[in-house]
Amino acid sequence: MKRTAAVVAAAVILILTGCAGGAGADAAPKAEAIVKAFTDAGLPAEQPRDNTSKGWCEDDQYGCKQFYTTENVTVITAPSKDGIKRATSRSSAGGFYVSKDGRVMLSFLAQGTPDDQQAKYEKALETYLAK
Repeated sequence: MKRTAAVVAAAVILILTGCAGGAGADAAPKAEAIVKAFTDAGLPAEQPRDNTSKGWCEDDQYGCKQFYTTENVTVITAPSKDGIKRATSRSSAGGFYVSKDGRVMLSFLAQGTPDDQQAKYEKALETYLAK
């Protein structure tokens, strides 16, 4: 009985601290880690700043966890489906990329990032998320 209680207690601790397997794949990655993955891949990510507190993650904007901006790309983690729809409908010219698993959205609009450079960020993001 004591062993069962210890196993249950350990499982609860793992779940509460986010260390249990499986759920982590669905959790939003940290925007700072994504920006680091970009620089590790040789991509510029100049003047990184966390703009989450400026209201960009409110439900009427992107409904996200983090809104992290650099001079080259904006990283939006855990955007809501409505947030993705609102963002991508604002521009017929594109300028947004949503990761294959839907956990991250990149925006290149404000920065005017060239298309060929955008593709490099997209590839670096997917490589990072696949780890």
